[in-house]
Amino acid sequence: MEKIFLNKKILLTRSLKESQEFEKSLLRANFSGEVVISPLLEIDHMEPKLILEKYDVLIATSIHALRKYRTSLKDHSFTVFSVGKRINDFLSTLGVKKSFNSENVSDLLLSLEKFLQRKKYKTIYLRGKNISRDITKHLRKLGHEIEEKIVYKQRMTKAHGEIQKILNDRNLVGIAMFSEKSVEFLVENCSSIPIDKIFFCFSKKIEKKVKYLINERIKCITTSRPIINNMAEMIVAKFPK
Repeated sequence: MEKIFLNKKILLTRSLKESQEFEKSLLRANFSGEVVISPLLEIDHMEPKLILEKYDVLIATSIHALRKYRTSLKDHSFTVFSVGKRINDFLSTLGVKKSFNSENVSDLLLSLEKFLQRKKYKTIYLRGKNISRDITKHLRKLGHEIEEKIVYKQRMTKAHGEIQKILNDRNLVGIAMFSEKSVEFLVENCSSIPIDKIFFCFSKKIEKKVKYLINERIKCITTSRPIINNMAEMIVAKFPK
């Protein structure tokens, strides 16, 4: 890994591919430290019985929910509602034309509420096993019919020795956390977590999980909006030089 500035380090614990992509976001934002990648989780894709072609509207808040359905997305004229630049770029590459992309889940729900009022659509939400916000429950409360399928899950990697050594490194300044599940996996993988590290959190829920499971005195810096570029810029702005 390239050492960029004074050997001050930040730890990325997402899956390898996601961590590598976030590292690029940090470098584009002129990050002045060293990136250390040690995945705590990997993605396992599931294969539920699913005929996507019978639906009119498809909802996805993670690119992992769509990776196994490239062919269906190419060949069928869904209206797709999604969150984040990664999914938007993925759908554009596939040539999906009827696509509405939002920066965050709150904006996504506002778009869906307006769209689903027009008529009765057959709607499906493809999601992971663990979610931070229950989109299905929210839409059903408003009277919309929606099905959901769990199409992937997060699996903890066996990284006990490696991750503990990284955490004990005095040059490690910060840890970037993107999900509550990652916090749980970190605690399960480590016998002790130094409280002098800064936890950069992707949401307030993650911050609360860090303080609850690790130590309430830990310094957390949380992005105001759960957007990848915002997270990268926040880290760059706060990372010690």
